[in-house]
Amino acid sequence: MSACPSCRERLELDENTEGDLLDCPSCGMSLQVVSVSPPEVVVYEEDKWEDEEELEDDEDEEDKRDDEEEELEDDEEWETEEWEDLEEDK
Repeated sequence: MSACPSCRERLELDENTEGDLLDCPSCGMSLQVVSVSPPEVVVYEEDKWEDEEELEDDEDEEDKRDDEEEELEDDEEWETEEWEDLEEDK
């Protein structure tokens, strides 16, 4: 028998093998079986990496939007300058 590292709920690992993933029935924490003899589980770390990857993806999207906005501003500024030059030539 093992316990959830988060809430200390006792877990039966009789049908599990090393590497299996499971959710704690009490707190829902994602766990990975690291040993069946002696029984041991740890918090499943891939969730952490997935969250970090999502944050990086969000930051990349935000940077892309910022770049696109800067390009639009530059284009608008150029068009304004060109229009002013044309007006001056008249």
